[in-house]
Amino acid sequence: MGHCESLVGLRVARETPIPGTELVIQKGKKVRGDHILALRKASVAGVEIDETEIEGAFAAADIVDPETGEVLLEANEELSPRVMTMAQEKGVEFIDVFFPSATRLARCCRSRSRRTRFAPTRRR
Repeated sequence: MGHCESLVGLRVARETPIPGTELVIQKGKKVRGDHILALRKASVAGVEIDETEIEGAFAAADIVDPETGEVLLEANEELSPRVMTMAQEKGVEFIDVFFPSATRLARCCRSRSRRTRFAPTRRR
């Protein structure tokens, strides 16, 4: 998955050094365009975005319980704290999201329970 320009302006959840560069995205700081370029060049798989950044996000695809197949939230519905808690409890690994209020879609952004990401990374 490519790095998503729609991440520009979102805050990272933890300090993120970019390999092969002197760039470090500090915890709580916003992603910049030069970060995206450096992440692409360094082939970084993902960056964890702060959970507060998902406000106003909608599901780009159905959110499904991996064990039962139950649909927790249908695509194009707004994410709520309740749905995020359910997804975390059910072990949903990623949630594709988009932001309809933004001029750009964040379809490549993902949320792992409470944290939005643009590419898969392992939970610690």
